[in-house]
Amino acid sequence: MIVFCLCIFAPIVAHLVLDSEGYILKFENRTPEPWPKRPSKIRDFGRYIKELDSYLNDHFGFRSHLMKLFNEVRLWLGVSKMDDVIAGKNKWMYYNTNGSPTEQYRGLRPFTESELDDWISEMKARCDWLSEMNIPFLIAIVPDKQSVYPENLPGWANKKIGPSRLDQLLDALEEHPELDVVDLRPAVMAAKNYAEVYYRTDSHWNAHGAFAGYAAMMERIKRYFPDVKVLKKDDFEFVIKPSQGLDLAKMLNLTSLLKENDVIVTPRFPHVNVPEEFPINEVQLFRSAPLNPQKILFFRDSYLIGMLPFFKRTFEVCSLYNWGKYVGFTFKPSLVRSYEPDMVIYELVERRLISPNAPTDWDGDNFLPCLTKNDLVTSYSPQIFAEGLGAIEGNDQNKFRWAFGPETKITFNLPSEQRVLVSLRLGNSIPDQKLSISVADRQIEMPLPTKDDIEFSFVFMGKPGRNHLRMSYADWNHHKTVLAPDDDRFLSVAFKKIEMGPE
Repeated sequence: MIVFCLCIFAPIVAHLVLDSEGYILKFENRTPEPWPKRPSKIRDFGRYIKELDSYLNDHFGFRSHLMKLFNEVRLWLGVSKMDDVIAGKNKWMYYNTNGSPTEQYRGLRPFTESELDDWISEMKARCDWLSEMNIPFLIAIVPDKQSVYPENLPGWANKKIGPSRLDQLLDALEEHPELDVVDLRPAVMAAKNYAEVYYRTDSHWNAHGAFAGYAAMMERIKRYFPDVKVLKKDDFEFVIKPSQGLDLAKMLNLTSLLKENDVIVTPRFPHVNVPEEFPINEVQLFRSAPLNPQKILFFRDSYLIGMLPFFKRTFEVCSLYNWGKYVGFTFKPSLVRSYEPDMVIYELVERRLISPNAPTDWDGDNFLPCLTKNDLVTSYSPQIFAEGLGAIEGNDQNKFRWAFGPETKITFNLPSEQRVLVSLRLGNSIPDQKLSISVADRQIEMPLPTKDDIEFSFVFMGKPGRNHLRMSYADWNHHKTVLAPDDDRFLSVAFKKIEMGPE
């Protein structure tokens, strides 16, 4: 009787004491189900029961221990499909969600004709836009683990019935030579003959695979910049370090059971390269002593992380992570204009070959969320976006952000029509500089003296929804004036305060 009561009440006590939410966040990479709202109407009762059931499933006492035991038993029994992970032969694990890479590999999820047309049309639009600025555009597609190690898939997952999406795309691109797409499968498959190129318990490639991808991409980049220097594999030391299982093992809570051979890469030559802040969320900038002078802008996913030790020592690299709110086909012309790269590379893993699902800000109306409460721009608007402003510079006593010519554009939302007070403080070092301000019903033209501290304010009538504040400059660095000969940025004025609020 005592044992029976313990079995009944122990999960209840564990539910109250143990942290099941932490387990779900850490191992299942999702937010646990919250306690449901009490139904206010009879018709809401069915919804309430479903949400309550989901809550109890996530918060059941000893859930983490039971899930771990459940997955250990399934692995011991040889169950191959375990939630979002496929357990293959020789303890190889495969990711099987977020685009269903196994189904794509088998040819079960081909492009429709319209999806393929959409993909090519969107990439052609980007290529054409960049061509107008003489910026080469390269698309690099990283193979999924299923494409490189199909021999370790379970039998049912290794039966191809048609071409993969990548195969379809490459066939279709034969009619579009203006799009330069590099398929990294051959290079990675060749490297596989000398070392394991993917982790067994992770969806990503290791440093051996990443270097193979880097080398193949550099071969293509040399077509545009024939004199670039390329790093050799001997320039780095690759060391095997035993570790616990990685992300796929973590999803099953089996990191202690499934072991991994991590590959640590270290340069054999001295080099210091520290990420720098760039005024856009999810952006990293590396600009320390690269081999070549070119600036490369990556729109990328997590697979570039493995190649960064090589690319950031080869070029100055700026990268925007295509994940979260940037998932899919996001492309930011405003970042291209701000950074002014010598080449744009769109890197994505094979399973991300989906039809475009995120609009490109061609119309200039969807700006980057690059201003936060810590920046030198404040507003009572819950959303504020900007284009044409640099990162914060200076020290704690004198912080500023360069405005880039010919225009700075700030976009913000208002809940209703209201009078807005704008306060500006800036420094100007360019003779005969003129600032033109346009916002809603106000047009302001004012000459700026060459002075370190200029402060003024004005009021305008804002409209409900999205508003644009445009500030144009008559001159900037390398236009009529050379303000900083060794700095190729279009520096105009230095803002020390941009503040907006109700009058």
